[in-house]
Amino acid sequence: MRATGYGADLELTQDALMIHAGKMAATIQRAPTITIPLADVVRVEWKDARMLVNGHARVFVSDGVDLSTYGPQPNAINPQSLVVHWRRKDRAAFAALRAQVDALLAGQPSRREPTGRVPIGAGQSDADQLEPTSPKVRGAAGVADQEKALRDVVAKAKRGKLRMTAFELWDGSSSSVEVVGEAYHRRELAALYKAGGRRTSEGFRTEAVLVPEVGNAHDANAVRIDVEGHTVGFLAREDAVRYRPLLARLALEGRGAVTRARVWATNDDGTWRGRVTLDLGDPDSILPANAHPGEPAAELPEGRTIQVTGEQEHLDVLGPMVVAGRTTALWCTLHALTIKLPRSEKRVAEVRVDGQPVGTLTPATSAGLLTVVDRAEALGRTVTAHGFLSGKSLTVSMALSIARTADLTEEWISEHLEPTP
Repeated sequence: MRATGYGADLELTQDALMIHAGKMAATIQRAPTITIPLADVVRVEWKDARMLVNGHARVFVSDGVDLSTYGPQPNAINPQSLVVHWRRKDRAAFAALRAQVDALLAGQPSRREPTGRVPIGAGQSDADQLEPTSPKVRGAAGVADQEKALRDVVAKAKRGKLRMTAFELWDGSSSSVEVVGEAYHRRELAALYKAGGRRTSEGFRTEAVLVPEVGNAHDANAVRIDVEGHTVGFLAREDAVRYRPLLARLALEGRGAVTRARVWATNDDGTWRGRVTLDLGDPDSILPANAHPGEPAAELPEGRTIQVTGEQEHLDVLGPMVVAGRTTALWCTLHALTIKLPRSEKRVAEVRVDGQPVGTLTPATSAGLLTVVDRAEALGRTVTAHGFLSGKSLTVSMALSIARTADLTEEWISEHLEPTP
């Protein structure tokens, strides 16, 4: 039995629950299905849809099970909480599905409740890992398989046998993270300065690649920092734990994480000393939670923060996406909207998420952006922007990070707003 929800469907088979991504995510991503064996399901939390809030089914699995073993994790589905949302019009289908799921689970043997949202592999005792019937054994195996796949990807990319697509992490200007271990990479710092013809004691800005390293003897969660092909250090242990899951996810998708960095080094006494700082936002806001709207697209560069208006009127769309106390990054699209007034009309930029309207920009803010939207639409392209959602399920705030129209470079305009030769 299968019920269609918002952005994803939930299907019950004889021995599994299956979460299928929506049509848009399925087009962009390959085989976007999560298959959860019923033997792993502890319980399913159901919340009915109401006037302003969508309903949801939240699947809880046995403690320690590695979610990656269930299959590809499409962006349209929250990969950590395994949630499917639905609207009021779909209540009957999900009510029928709930009855069957609850009946099947009632006949299953009791399983171990999850202890909390702890990274897989963290906090596991030796006794846990040695229990022959413990679901943690399967979880540990899943982690090992993922690490092996990650090792293969990183090794192939290093040998030039796999071309990684660069993905510039979002929200890079909001905060900075210090790199550690530069003292162990003095030769690389020297080579970096010499190759670029740079003078010592002179800082410069460039791009850094964050590589989730496998098999590091000092840190199982090691994240290596490469600048212009030279390893200059690593993330500190406490930072590596926070960022590595997202970086590993990107790497397994064939994408390399890139962010802006500042490098500074001296060689006054014949010994190279350096410092590297990354422009790196919070883990919740550096990777969008939903699927890319698709090509052809004209992606606006990040810049100033612009508040979306009227988002409170779209709680049915934004409410299920918000996580209290955190910022959720979302792909957004901009479209021209004509609003009729009693004696006139006005055009504003409408903001959409996954094709659903979530608010508008003010007329003053829209003025310059509508020129971009009109030119892009004339070429059959969709204007995309980086959006950031915060608040609670009944009180949401949506903002965009986009450059001013006057700050768009001629190179960007030529690439996105002019016909392809």
